[in-house]
Amino acid sequence: MSKIIRSDQEIAAEITALEAVKPLVPAMSTFGDDNIAAIDASIDVLKTRNLDTDRFLETNCDDEGEFDEPGHVSQAAYEVVQWLTGERDTKASTEWRAIAE
Repeated sequence: MSKIIRSDQEIAAEITALEAVKPLVPAMSTFGDDNIAAIDASIDVLKTRNLDTDRFLETNCDDEGEFDEPGHVSQAAYEVVQWLTGERDTKASTEWRAIAE
C-alpha cells in the first residue's frame, strides 16, 4: 500500500483550493458527468486521507452496456490519491481551475 507523502499544510491548501474553485466549475461536463460530485469526492479523499477509492467506484459503459472506462467521480478520487502518494505532481485544483476559466 502506498503512503501519503504530502504534508498536512499541502493537503489543507488543496482542500481550500478545491472548495474555492468548486462554485466556478460547470456543474456538469460536456459529456454529462457530474463535476461537483467529482470535486466532492476529491475533497473527501483529502479530508479522510482514505486511499481506498473503491467507495467511489463507478464505471462508464459504451452503447452496448460494456465496461468502457472508470467513471468521472472515481477517476477524480483516484487522481487525488495519486497526488497524495506522489505518483502525480499535478494538483486536482489546478486542473479544475483550467476548466473554470
